[in-house]
Amino acid sequence: MQSQNTQPPWRTGQDGRKYLSAGFVRGLQAQNNRLQRLMQISRTMMADLSDHDALLRRIIESVKQVMDSDLAALFLTDTTSGELVSRVTLDGSEIRVPAGQGIVGHVARTGETINIPDAYADSRFDRTNDLRSGYRTRSILCMPLYCHAREIIGAIEVLNKRAARPDDAGDIADVYGLEDEDLLAAFAALAGMCLENAQAYEQLDLERQSLESKVAARTKDLAEAKEDSDRLLLNILPGETAEEIKRTGRYEPRRYEEATVVFTDFEGVTGIAEGMAADEPIGELDRCFVYFDETIARNGLEKIKTLGDGYMCAGGLPAANRTHAVDAVLAALEIQAFMNQMRDIKRELGEPFWELRVGIHTGPVIAGVAGKH
Repeated sequence: MQSQNTQPPWRTGQDGRKYLSAGFVRGLQAQNNRLQRLMQISRTMMADLSDHDALLRRIIESVKQVMDSDLAALFLTDTTSGELVSRVTLDGSEIRVPAGQGIVGHVARTGETINIPDAYADSRFDRTNDLRSGYRTRSILCMPLYCHAREIIGAIEVLNKRAARPDDAGDIADVYGLEDEDLLAAFAALAGMCLENAQAYEQLDLERQSLESKVAARTKDLAEAKEDSDRLLLNILPGETAEEIKRTGRYEPRRYEEATVVFTDFEGVTGIAEGMAADEPIGELDRCFVYFDETIARNGLEKIKTLGDGYMCAGGLPAANRTHAVDAVLAALEIQAFMNQMRDIKRELGEPFWELRVGIHTGPVIAGVAGKH
């Protein structure tokens, strides 16, 4: 540790003026340079908040420069195990230190600042890494890292001060002095704040991703619901009519001077259905109406509605054309042929069948959508 200097940093000249010593001025300049570097580093550290590992590397490299040290290490407390973890190492491996063990463990547990001029003279220092790597640790300065709530979240240490400087006795020293402790304390406060902000940013980013995922899922659900709604609407109304209702909320009635309407129903459905299971009449109607839908689509007709066993379609609306009557007759003949074929098959099987009735009318038509639901 640096001894307390009781000598003033100036001398009085023969002219009666006071002159600062060159060493004191150099010390002030060096301290000013360090503070300027610390301010510059604080700005660069703020740029790495979105990348936690990059921020850790930035802190390690920056503290080495500011503290003129060979090596630096940063350990964060694992809240699950209580161990101290260093993720930025020379070989890229993770280092874990049990709570309270070694110098960093002691600092992280007690909050005490440790400044050791000779590491090998301190019983808390573990020489294992030095013996394995051949590195010689001499001086150590280690301090706790605090969060905003003044809770210890880890420890930061620097090893082997590089810059030779005169100590208070005028000798060249390679140990950390009181001004080094002040500088590392300022850096540790800055690092703790950046790490806490990075953690908050990471949590915020996770919440943002979760929200985006929920929004995407909800958007997909709404899109699928809209597709289902549009499909249902198109099953009920002609395409042009459905689009106008979606766009304006209503459909203006229109008069068509020429259109052809086709209406079909089945004779004897009620009597035949009484002898069938509950789902059989619906299944039979569905098979017939699916074929009817395909047939009128091929012939350019629009489905108007179904009511019980009744089926209605029309040609020449909503888009007027000159072939609507022919289109309607061709579709009706195709439907009639299909139902005749079904009748012949069921007759051979001895099953009851439905007789189709078809009506066609050509003339003026007023088309509109009545009712609210």
